[in-house]
Amino acid sequence: MRVLSFITAAAALASTVVANTETSLLTYTVSCKTTYIVQNGDTCSKIGKNFNIYTSKIKKWNPSINAGCTNLYIDQILCLSAPTTQSSAVVIGTSTTRPSTSTKTSSVTATTTVLTLAGSQCTTNDDCAGTRCCNLFTNQCVLDPNGTICDIIPTGNGAAQPTSSSDATSCYAGSYGLRKGDGYNGYCCKDQSDCLDDCLNGSCNGPVNTKTTSTAKKTSTTIKKTTTTATSPTTTANPDTCYPGSFGLRNGDGYRGYCCKDQSDCKDDCIKGSCNGPVNTKTSSISVTKTVIKTTTTAATPTSAPTGLTVQISSSKDFCLFLPPSPGNKVDNGGKQDIDAIANSEKFAVAFCTKPNINAPGAGLLPDGFITKATYQTNSAAGFVQVRGSIDIAAYSLSPKDEGGQYDDHGAGSPPLSTCAGYPYYVSLIEPNTATFCIRCCETYNDCHAGRSAYGCDRVVPAL
Repeated sequence: MRVLSFITAAAALASTVVANTETSLLTYTVSCKTTYIVQNGDTCSKIGKNFNIYTSKIKKWNPSINAGCTNLYIDQILCLSAPTTQSSAVVIGTSTTRPSTSTKTSSVTATTTVLTLAGSQCTTNDDCAGTRCCNLFTNQCVLDPNGTICDIIPTGNGAAQPTSSSDATSCYAGSYGLRKGDGYNGYCCKDQSDCLDDCLNGSCNGPVNTKTTSTAKKTSTTIKKTTTTATSPTTTANPDTCYPGSFGLRNGDGYRGYCCKDQSDCKDDCIKGSCNGPVNTKTSSISVTKTVIKTTTTAATPTSAPTGLTVQISSSKDFCLFLPPSPGNKVDNGGKQDIDAIANSEKFAVAFCTKPNINAPGAGLLPDGFITKATYQTNSAAGFVQVRGSIDIAAYSLSPKDEGGQYDDHGAGSPPLSTCAGYPYYVSLIEPNTATFCIRCCETYNDCHAGRSAYGCDRVVPAL
């Protein structure tokens, strides 16, 4: 196993896609001894402060992060130590025209420590990014595609227990605990015996009561998001918040825990009026009270994502696509260029990336010159990210007669078990006849609809 540094692998091997013969593919897996999984509301500064790591180090160890650290995504794996890149020559093309998982080099799985942060992420849906909402039982931001988790208001010991009174906060009164089986949609229920259909999270499912709307009034509790305006620290030190001596001076000498007005006061970042970064080891005469954030560590492999079946999108220069395992799908087409290479490989394609990435283990590298133009776009409110662009089909021996095809994770997936890092849905089209490509990763299926492949990129993944 040849181990290279991440940067060396990205630069020196960027043009190497296929190993010495067309029956093997050079793939890459990035690993590091310490990782962190991005949570809702995370920023580079916040992560750096929690783990006492310079943000410059975080960006160095994770080259996919942009200059402003605005392209983090939830469930993204970050290296919090120096990464290494392992390369393997994977045999492709078998009697069943599927890529083999065997490698020509031995593999060593290193133990990785995964750091996590304890504590709540939210108190209202407004605290959650994208289409995520707040699970009020756990105070964690979650995806709720079936509407069975969020907006359920805990009472008592944490379980949703509507009462039979008319002041129920999340359902209609009149059926709870009566076991009459007459509860319409939205009526309070203790169990299924209270409802015409099922009892889901304390509220009846099934038919709506169309006969009356006056006798039972459903009330809902709206949890308003409150905004707290932070008060800037003064030049007088408050030993319970931060050290004095740097606030507003713009000298860039503020150690960790020193009061700051903005980043110019600190050696690193200014976060909520307090400098992040290195600790002043020369003096300990002033004590600072800090909130302790608990961390847990577990021994794990760098990622549980399927090898060679995970794509990721970080920027226009750092993303992945699915392609046939061999140029022009020749290995699976008797050594000849396949004029339907994309469509014919939908069930056994593999991931190729612009550079090795820890979130796309076992992926190959896109051929040098294959991507001629790429545009990265996001819709943070809808919770999706996409890249559209153009390709040089000759760089991967694709036929100009190839009308393309679609890769997605609908059902069993095309290819099966394929996924996009950090997102439950993805859809991607490669269209050699128009020399275009597109890929979108989404939090909701409607934004990554898999039933429109015939319409092409302009319909499936339109420009924003």
